[in-house]
Amino acid sequence: MANPNHGLSSNRVSLAAAVQLLVLFGGLPAIAIAIVLLWRSGWSLVASGSCVLMIVGIWIGCVVAARERIVFPLRTLSNLLAALREGDYSLRAASARRTDALGEVMRELNDLSQALQTDRQEAPRRMLCFWP
Repeated sequence: MANPNHGLSSNRVSLAAAVQLLVLFGGLPAIAIAIVLLWRSGWSLVASGSCVLMIVGIWIGCVVAARERIVFPLRTLSNLLAALREGDYSLRAASARRTDALGEVMRELNDLSQALQTDRQEAPRRMLCFWP
């Protein structure tokens, strides 16, 4: 049975968890200051509590969105590489239109896939050239 970790130790924090923790703790000081200012503002308990819930909800939403923004393209990249390994050269990365480093990797993967597909299609024709 194949090891899904590919021989890597499983006691390390995953990239998804690391991104989530980084964003979570990165926003913690601002959230703490906002909560303290709300409690000291003199607003009613209901108004302050509602604002705190809204701020925390938006913060958690941003944490989840940041995680997905990082993890989804990497899953796409992993799936495309698995398809190439299995000989399926027809898949392309739609996120190759991005202008960042990940978009550049996706474009290079698309170019590699195209080159391998072209090479596979031309291989029988080249073999006929050498046929006696």
